[in-house]
Formats: sequence, structure tokens, C-alpha cells
Amino acid sequence: MLSDKKISIHVIPLHNLSNDCAWLRPDEIPQVAEAVADYIKRNPRMTQCGIDVLTDLGPDAKPAIASIRSALQETLNDPVSLDHIRALGALWRITGDAEPIIPKLIQSLRFPKGESPTMTRGITAGLLGEIGSEAIAAIPDLRELSNAEDGFVRYKVAEALWRITGESERLVAELDRDIQTEWNQGPHAPHVYYYQLALAGEMGADAKPLIPHFLGSINHPYTSRRAKELALKNLRQIDPAALDQVDPAILKEYLPRIDWP
Repeated sequence: MLSDKKISIHVIPLHNLSNDCAWLRPDEIPQVAEAVADYIKRNPRMTQCGIDVLTDLGPDAKPAIASIRSALQETLNDPVSLDHIRALGALWRITGDAEPIIPKLIQSLRFPKGESPTMTRGITAGLLGEIGSEAIAAIPDLRELSNAEDGFVRYKVAEALWRITGESERLVAELDRDIQTEWNQGPHAPHVYYYQLALAGEMGADAKPLIPHFLGSINHPYTSRRAKELALKNLRQIDPAALDQVDPAILKEYLPRIDWP
């Protein structure tokens, strides 16, 4: 645990803090947030890493919000930077106040800036989806982008619309294509594939059209253990009855794994 002395990010490397956040007590988090804010001000090139840590610290960092705003001021005033969107997201996760940032996010959807406008649009849509029903004002702009040429934008827009409105058809269609694409790429993008499996599981019964993908992955002899476990866990959330179509030997081996707390 932390001592009562002021924390130095020279002692606790900034890039390691995200992994350590879960071990902090709530009363320790404001002190860490103050230290991160101070470090960002002294080392602007570490802003992105600092934003990631502040995002992970979440609402317990709220007592340090003045220092955090001060440290991120330059980034918040720079709509050309992709870190601008990330900084808005960090503030929302810490304060829980979405109202001030939604108009800025809508502007980012309409007029994306930065080195990669498509990336900016996709990350903006993802953040609006996380905000959920409070982002209802963004629905018209999201709908306009639902047939975007870029697949990443289209996917994040579909996810955002589902999280905000509950509309699932677009997201199921995107997942239907993308899960197969990631599966075909094999181990090159497992983190993307795992996220898609989890998202489909989160959708529950709305994701039933995706069941063949899950069964194909689970029953395939070369699917990794991790992928089988995640596919089984999320298939059960979509439709428990679909487990009857899984090889009994696989169920016997893997169900105890996913039932383990």
C-alpha cells in the first residue's frame, strides 16, 4: 500500500500504473491521480499514457479533478488531437457528467480531425456508446454514419446505436461479418476476436443469429483454449440451449473452467 508521503511517478512508472489500479484502495486513488496529473504537466509527451491511467482510476479520482483538468487543459483545447477525445472520456468516467462533452463528441462525429479522421470517428462513436442513453442527442449523426465506408467506423457506430437505443440488427450484421473475418485471421488479432465474443454475449438473445460462429469456434480442433472458454461462456449467455450442439467431450472439459469463480 501507499505511504503517506507524496507519490512520485519516478518511483511508480506511469506505464505500469494501469495494471496496478485494481490494487489501490479508494482513499489512495486521489493521491495517485494528483501525481499522474502533475507528471502529465511536466511531461506532455506522456499525455496519452496518463489519460489511460486516469481513465482506469475512474470516479474515485474525482477529488483530484481540478488538477486533472489543469493537466489536460491543452489537450482539451486541441480538437485536432485524438487525445482530445480520450481526455473527454477520462473526464466523463471520473465525474460521471456527460452533458458538457456530448456536443463536443457530436462535433467530432461530424468534423473528425487529426491524423486519422476515421479513427477519431470510431473512437468518438465508441465513447458515445459507453455513455449510453444520455447520448441520445447523437443518434441522428450516428445513423448517418451507419453505412460508412470504413469498417471500423461502421462497427463502432452500430455498437453505439445498440448501447444507446437497444437496436441490435446493425450490430448483429457487423459482428456476423467481423467475427468471421477475425476467425479467418487466426492468432493475428485475438484481442479483437475476444472482444467481439464478449459483446455478442452481452447482447444476449439478440445475438442468436451469431450462434453458428460460436459453435464453429468451439467445436473446431485448432481453436485455442482461451477462445473456446470465451465462446462457451458467451454462447451460454446468448442461448443456453445451444450448448446441446457442442461436442460433449468439450463441454465436460471446459464447463468447469468457465464456472470457476
